[in-house]
Amino acid sequence: MNEPVTDAFADLALPPGTPLFVDVGSDTFPLVGIGTLDPRNAMAEVLAAFLLGASFSRGGADEADKRFGLVAVEPIWPDPKVEAPYPSASIIERGPTAYEQHSLTPTCLDDTFNVFCSGSVLWKTAEAVATFQVDYWCCDDPTREGIAARLPALFSPGEGRAGVVLAGDPRYFRRPVRATLESNQRIDTANAVFDRERRLSTVVRCDIDVVHLRQAVELQPRMVLRDGDPEDC
Repeated sequence: MNEPVTDAFADLALPPGTPLFVDVGSDTFPLVGIGTLDPRNAMAEVLAAFLLGASFSRGGADEADKRFGLVAVEPIWPDPKVEAPYPSASIIERGPTAYEQHSLTPTCLDDTFNVFCSGSVLWKTAEAVATFQVDYWCCDDPTREGIAARLPALFSPGEGRAGVVLAGDPRYFRRPVRATLESNQRIDTANAVFDRERRLSTVVRCDIDVVHLRQAVELQPRMVLRDGDPEDC
């Protein structure tokens, strides 16, 4: 006697790994465009641009030398074969980038309809959260102190909220990045001090929307008359 079939998909004869319940439509595929950065790199690039444009001030220096900025900010760990200029900064992860679900279903961002190309809209599927270690490389203590003194106000410029919201990178659909300074630490070693290097290590938490550009169909409302009464269809 044959056993009853309990596999609901036995008749589909699909290869393992084939996505199920995927219909081509306005809210799914086809994908009409993609960004060239993933959420992690989008956050790191935006944070690097923010720091590169920041202004700092040294204490105990001539008036002309008090104001300064970073010469370079690397969104990854610097190449050991390249001599880093002073003052500069580097950005690395302190752990994996977490994708936190914001809803049971994706969310259509209505304000992005037709923004990036005709007939498209961004869908938000999650929120990416990364904890970055940002190291500032300096050649003297007044420079390091000037950076450390400026950072709390730099990452909290207004009274309305803690942290700062930064304009997004066009390679990731210009989604804004939210950045919060969590800690800082001065790191001195015998060899580094002997070589006149002063290092400030900070922790910055960033988050950004995880989005996908997909096809969108604009609804065309129309009116019809049924039994003399207007109704929407």
